Amino acid sequence: MNYVKKQELKRQYKVEIFKGIQVINNENYDFIDSRQFFPTPEDACKYIEKLKLKLENDWVIRYFKRSEEDWDLLEIIN
Repeated sequence: MNYVKKQELKRQYKVEIFKGIQVINNENYDFIDSRQFFPTPEDACKYIEKLKLKLENDWVIRYFKRSEEDWDLLEIIN
């Protein structure tokens, strides 16, 4: 297995933490504070549980799963 395939296996699930919206040139963008990748849903869920204990109310956690070339949003946690 080559390096690219190993990296892809490690990046099957993604957890993002973001706060509010940034406006750049009249376009809205999420203000991403952190983005982490995980090989299994269990690893991602453990990370999310830790985040929920640490973060204040004004942060949002988004949980994604890789599908082909794109990311599917699985859950938004406020």
